[in-house]
Amino acid sequence: MSDPSSLEKFVRSIRHQVLELDGVDRISAFVYLFFYYFYANNNGSEVDFMPTQLLKDSFFEALCEFPYLAGVLQQTDDGSLKVVVDMDNLNLPEFKETHCDTHFDDVEASGFSLSVLPKDAATTGVFLINDVKNPAKLASIHIIRFRENSGVMVYASISHALMDGAGYCAFMNRWAETCKHMANGSDLTNLPKRIFGNDRSAMHQCIPKQRLPPGSLIEHSFISGGALSRFFAWLSSSTQAKVFALLNKLGKVSHHCYFISHQKLDAIRESAIAAAPDVQRLSRNDVLMALLSIAVANSTNSADDSEQPTGIFQTLKNAISLALASKPKIFESSMPIDIRPRIKELAEIGYCGNASVLQRVQNPIDMLQGPVTPAMIAKVASTIRLATDSVDLQYISDYVKAVNAEPDCFVRGTFYGAAPPAKLVASNHTRLGHYQIDFGWGIPAWANPLEAAAPNLCYVLPAHPSQDGMVVHFMASEETLAQIQKLSFWQDAFKLIH
Repeated sequence: MSDPSSLEKFVRSIRHQVLELDGVDRISAFVYLFFYYFYANNNGSEVDFMPTQLLKDSFFEALCEFPYLAGVLQQTDDGSLKVVVDMDNLNLPEFKETHCDTHFDDVEASGFSLSVLPKDAATTGVFLINDVKNPAKLASIHIIRFRENSGVMVYASISHALMDGAGYCAFMNRWAETCKHMANGSDLTNLPKRIFGNDRSAMHQCIPKQRLPPGSLIEHSFISGGALSRFFAWLSSSTQAKVFALLNKLGKVSHHCYFISHQKLDAIRESAIAAAPDVQRLSRNDVLMALLSIAVANSTNSADDSEQPTGIFQTLKNAISLALASKPKIFESSMPIDIRPRIKELAEIGYCGNASVLQRVQNPIDMLQGPVTPAMIAKVASTIRLATDSVDLQYISDYVKAVNAEPDCFVRGTFYGAAPPAKLVASNHTRLGHYQIDFGWGIPAWANPLEAAAPNLCYVLPAHPSQDGMVVHFMASEETLAQIQKLSFWQDAFKLIH
């Protein structure tokens, strides 16, 4: 059993408190945000490589600054959510260690495929399914030790209702910083001071007040609700999670991982800029989003209609997303955009909650299914650039007001917007600190996000610093992934890892 001092210190620091969540949190409240971090033991003789007790003690030390992770997610009568921390009945995060017969070298040789891990490596599922009598853990840690202490995998799952990717990385880096400090025998009073804000009301005070009526972009994202969205919002958050978990299971979502070098991406970007009719300012993200959108759009064009799923899944899919029988005319690309760089006050309070707005970009699907030329890539990428630039203070104000206007606003975009396969959601984590998480034995050799969370969902992570590029984790149906892999422009630019 670990030294009780760190756990006792954490328990003593807890005070009864309630964290009121808002519409921005509700959008992702029924899922977990989790990553797998692989650490290589490069000193084979070292028997105390990343000792679990030290990891556990430093975890609870760091938790003192994130007390809501020991709370319970509750839903009120009006459908809103809150996290209640009861000092007399804490919902302590799970922390466990297991040993694996697989050697780290074999894990690395597989391209860090999660298929080589034990089936119970993920201690939570994708969806947070709450139970009144047995509330879901808001945080779960699993340490897996590979054969001969050749390496360690750290699995960390945190409720997405509490934080977004930036908040997640802030917590992970604080835990690692604390562990490294303790491993060096340093006094914790000398640990660098950090600010970690979670107060939603403080976040709202940073958001500019709405000055104009919501524009067309917001109206498109949050159109008038209907009976379906109102009914879904009336359901408990646990039932909502179960519905999506069922759809995900029946949809047979799979996962592929690809690498694209910065050199290749920059070459495509320069060709697109040169082919554009006007001077364009296109970023790597603009071009990458364009390539992902073109790939998904072309995969829907290649698949034969007879291969589309039928039966109960298609019925549920039609009911949930109102998918039409006719061929879609519009392809929708969605991007969560971090608003912290746009509102400096959020950075000043170290806000760790959900601080992302969703921007949707629509293009005619026929355009994306045309010949893949530099001019076509430039045209698609320019729409991404315009959409990103449009996320100004006015848009942010409108968005936050919109998702909090009615109980079902948080889910209207899911039900009434474009549906897979004519849809892509891509979350870019390349500026987050996944490869800064150093517990004292070096940064991870690999970081892997959650898998098979939803159809046509992408996570874009930086490659390991030793490689100059990006890693794309693509989640889609097996048919879609197979079609994407056949596309010539995709084969030329992206290397399949696993």
